[in-house]
Amino acid sequence: MTDRAPALSTVLWRLITLCNDEVKASVARGDIPEISAILYVQQLTNFSNERGMLSWGTRGTATIRNELEPTAKTRLAENLKERAEFASTAERIVTETGADSTQVEGQLLQLVQRVVDESLEGAEHDQLVEVLALFLDDVQERPVRWHIRAWLDGVWLSTDAIEIADGVTIRNVTRAMVEEYLAKSGDNRFTTRQAIGPTTLELQTLGRTKLDAVEELEVLQSLLQFYRLVLQPHFVGGRPARAETTAAPFGCVTTRSGGGRRR
Repeated sequence: MTDRAPALSTVLWRLITLCNDEVKASVARGDIPEISAILYVQQLTNFSNERGMLSWGTRGTATIRNELEPTAKTRLAENLKERAEFASTAERIVTETGADSTQVEGQLLQLVQRVVDESLEGAEHDQLVEVLALFLDDVQERPVRWHIRAWLDGVWLSTDAIEIADGVTIRNVTRAMVEEYLAKSGDNRFTTRQAIGPTTLELQTLGRTKLDAVEELEVLQSLLQFYRLVLQPHFVGGRPARAETTAAPFGCVTTRSGGGRRR
């Protein structure tokens, strides 16, 4: 009897494990040196959101921290691309999905780069499983549930939040939201208070990519203009909002949920 080929998830997990092990070995050998970098951090001050009057300020501080040299990380990912396991995994994806081989190799290199980054940050098993599950959703073109939040101007709420339709909620901006926004701004010293309205519009929708969710948000934007409400042109956040899926031979749990089911 001919042995059955391992599941695609198993093949990908072997590649991810190889990448993770190679990162640990490279760090142990000192192949990825540390460099000093200046980190600019914005701290929120004087936050207030009363009856639609939002005000807040920031205080910036600069610190020096050590971080791993980025070109060394890129070289490590490129070296992993030359491994036989990379080529065989790409071939398996092409066979199973019928996708273009060049496109698959590009997607797989992005996976390797993501695993390298996660491993250097000390990723645990569950975090690598999440990376696997998100990649499987992409290559198998499975829809996932996205959670998008955008700043909304022209309205304020007397309560914390109101659901105006299934999966669509208007919510007052909180201190925690602004702190999250500043944290995601990273080293952006020019973040302006004008970019934030007193409320947010949160949308949960199914789509293969973030662009699918954005297109639905643009439809809502057109409708809101009839009420003289303005969605700001950027997002507080757009992320998969997945709750549970699967991949043999181990369970997968992430923060995004696929079309009716678990980056």
